[in-house]
Amino acid sequence: MIARYWLPLVCLVFLGAQLGCGRVTTTQRLAGEWVGRPETAAERTARQSPQALLTPEEEQARRAQRGEPTDSAEEPAPQSDLEAYQFEIRLELGVDGTARMSQGGGAPLDGVWRVLSSEAGEIALQVTALRPTTGSEHPEREQRRFLAELIEEDRAMVLHEEGADPQFGVLRFERVGE
Repeated sequence: MIARYWLPLVCLVFLGAQLGCGRVTTTQRLAGEWVGRPETAAERTARQSPQALLTPEEEQARRAQRGEPTDSAEEPAPQSDLEAYQFEIRLELGVDGTARMSQGGGAPLDGVWRVLSSEAGEIALQVTALRPTTGSEHPEREQRRFLAELIEEDRAMVLHEEGADPQFGVLRFERVGE
């Protein structure tokens, strides 16, 4: 009796696994609650370094093998403009395209977001929000484009405005609750 239903049962389990385990979209990967602050020069150097995956001991051994000085007396990376300020930004990105941002516990700014493209580890986003203007009854529609890079197995990301001067810096966001 069990043998009679074995093949249909296996087919149902296989079909359910295929339908329920689809690919995760970029929107789904970015959706969630994030807390951001300016990325430090040390974090930027570690993120951009090809040796970022090596432990300090492995890096020293690698330098010694190549005949390079083993002390880490490298020239420090220059500080970005954003690093001069200490602030926190909360960002909520909904799977449905809603966005909410607040800075330092201030009034939130609501809007919508969407992924424009995702290639070579860089994600282009567009965020549109209605920004209240002083002295006017009607809020001003503001649309901005950002480039994001997911890091640390999607638990963190760096975000900067498209076309911004690299000296301005980037924001480093970490998922809330991870």
